Amino acid sequence: MELAPSAHIVLRFLLAAASALNRGVSWTARNAWVHRAALNAIFVRAAWWTSLWLAIQTTSTLVDSRATLAVDPSLMRFGVGLGLCWLVVVLASARRLRWAAIALGAAHGGLGLVLWTLSGGG
Repeated sequence: MELAPSAHIVLRFLLAAASALNRGVSWTARNAWVHRAALNAIFVRAAWWTSLWLAIQTTSTLVDSRATLAVDPSLMRFGVGLGLCWLVVVLASARRLRWAAIALGAAHGGLGLVLWTLSGGG
């Protein structure tokens, strides 16, 4: 079966793109492994700050008397924040960051429990 000349051009382009993608992925994997400590530190801090942002946003929604209380999204935000705090406690190498994550996770859990209790317990 003979391919058209345009099909050969497309096939060559696809093979070159796959080869370039393979080189790019292997380069990224090598450098991620070399710099894994820095990447872990960045991820852990981003997770902690995201958890803090979730706590502030959800608590401000709970305190606002003009807003209608949506229990399910608020409980989900507290759950996600608690999960992020758990990841920080497990993955962080800095002791003070682990303690801060434990405190923030306790705040997430306590506020989620208060919200769940005020909403009727399920």
